This record gives sequence, C-alpha cells and structure tokens, in this order.
Amino acid sequence: QGSARLGLWEIHCLGRPVIQEDFDDGNLDSRLEIRRDGRPMLMERLRVDPNSRLRSSLLGGQPVNGTAVFSHADSSLLGLVRERIDAVAIKIAGATLIEDLLVVRYLGDSTEQARKLFTDIWSVLREPLMDRPASLPRIWNT
Repeated sequence: QGSARLGLWEIHCLGRPVIQEDFDDGNLDSRLEIRRDGRPMLMERLRVDPNSRLRSSLLGGQPVNGTAVFSHADSSLLGLVRERIDAVAIKIAGATLIEDLLVVRYLGDSTEQARKLFTDIWSVLREPLMDRPASLPRIWNT
C-alpha cells in the first residue's frame, strides 16, 4: 500500500573472486519489481552469462553487483547517501531518486564492501524513513 515502507538490498557474486575463480559457467536471470498500489515503480531484469558479464555496458567484468532500494525518500536523503558513497571511496557506486525510491548501486569485486556500503546507508536512512533507530539485527553478525 502507499503508506508501506520499503528498505531492501540484494547482492550478487558471480564466481568466487577471493580465490580467483571466475564465473565461467551458468547463467543468472534476476528480476526486481516494486509496485505501489498496483502501479509499477521499478521494474528491472539482469541477465548475465560468462561472456556478457565482460561487456562494459553490463558488469564490465566485475564479479559483484548490488542494488539497494529505499522508499519514501527525497532529494535531501539522496544527497546524504551520495556523501556516504564518496566518504567510503568506492569507485563504482551511485545513487539516484526515481520518484520517491532511492536506488543505490554497487559494482566491484567485494561482497563485503557492498554489504558494508549498504549497511552504512541503511543505518543513516533507517530513522528518517522508518521512524526507528538503526539497530543492527543480530543475524547480520553471523
């Protein structure tokens, strides 16, 4: 419903980059759809195979990509998130506002770096968007 709040993220790791194992077999077909009151707000699809992941227009050979989405955001929160991205000096990350959906993207070689970025952004946005203090769930420590 229109008053529901959303905070989500998803991180994909293709292969096992820590041990230099590339994604050279298989396929990824990922879809993300966000609707509010039946109206599409964000619809995207990521299809990757070992060859297409090398294209600069797709993943540029990077093994890790992630998307985080937060609803009911505004331009002031977008600016805050962009400052956080700059502060942690991640080369390929960005944020944009689509209506009131704040979309953050990560592309790189570290699931840990992506998780840390999204956790940091979540902790900054939790109170203004959800009216709740940022308290990390215990399961995130496992």
